[in-house]
Amino acid sequence: MSDLRTATITEILGDDRWAADRVCGLDPNARRLYALILYRFTEGGPPDRDELSRLGLGDDAISELVERDLAQLGPDGQVAVAYPFSTMPTPHQVRTQHGQSYWAMCAIDALGMPYLIHQAAEIRAREPGSDRAITIAIDAHRLRELVASGAQLVEVLPEDEYREEHLPGAINIPLKELDATTAQQLDQARAVVVYCWDGL
Repeated sequence: MSDLRTATITEILGDDRWAADRVCGLDPNARRLYALILYRFTEGGPPDRDELSRLGLGDDAISELVERDLAQLGPDGQVAVAYPFSTMPTPHQVRTQHGQSYWAMCAIDALGMPYLIHQAAEIRAREPGSDRAITIAIDAHRLRELVASGAQLVEVLPEDEYREEHLPGAINIPLKELDATTAQQLDQARAVVVYCWDGL
């Protein structure tokens, strides 16, 4: 039998992969650009570079988003990715109750999208390795029911951001510290709702 070791997510992924850390300190133009790109993805696709230039949100803001790994450009120089969205097909597709379809960058991004766009959705994904189909339904209304019935709210942002603002009744377990030991403070008999800066 192999030895199991508990590790934090930071130990697995590294310090530089936290979206909340990458968003903090963005130049105001880059922050506006990121919000616009995310909004436009929810409406069907990102804005093109010409539109961004007309709005005065051009190359410097885009460069900052790319440098912070919040967005990626395609070979044509257009926005191809703005986490959690992708313009290119991925193994993680999100289909909303109103028929919109989005590609998510990873399974975690797909799980957060229904809350980001405030719609119930079905996630269709492929299991790595076996390529087995996986389908999951996410319902924002069910989330409200869970919270109303006493689900535990856990904010996973850094402690300083939690102190600045958090949902009433939420506790803070920063994602960088989330492991089996820190999760012991949760009541295993109650549902848990985890949230961060871009969704539940």
